[in-house]
Amino acid sequence: MFAPETNNKKFTTNRQPFSSYTGPPKMVAGLRATIPAAMVQRFGDWLREAVAEFRAAEDLYRTGHWAWCCFTCQQAAEKALKALCDYFRVPQPGHNLNQLLSVLRTHLQAPESVALGCARLNRYYIPTRYPNAFDRGAPAEQFFEPDARQALEDAREVIRFAEGVLGPS
Repeated sequence: MFAPETNNKKFTTNRQPFSSYTGPPKMVAGLRATIPAAMVQRFGDWLREAVAEFRAAEDLYRTGHWAWCCFTCQQAAEKALKALCDYFRVPQPGHNLNQLLSVLRTHLQAPESVALGCARLNRYYIPTRYPNAFDRGAPAEQFFEPDARQALEDAREVIRFAEGVLGPS
């Protein structure tokens, strides 16, 4: 049986106590100063990623990967909405499209087609990827071409809505 050694030495460290904290390290001469994250807006990056994921969803559709097409459409719509959240400086965690749209309502009103599209796409976040979302069968066996076609239409509508506010990606 293992018995740890005992000694009477106190544990010591070379760390400075918090009270002596003097702030972040100083910038090295010649390096560009960084802008605090709270000041940087990346809505253009979010929107470009939304478009890139939409293109990937189209590829998944063409190759018959219906479940992954549906999920990727949900992700594209999420990123388009997060682009708008970033633009209005209300960044949001999470993946619930209905919640993201709700936060945006204080800044703009989305058309009913966008709200309905978000409601449909929101259902694809979990069950398109996890077998335990259904009592049996893999997700790839649970989604079909009409599901993927509708998901593409819904994601396209959400991205167009975002582009209408932010400009094209």
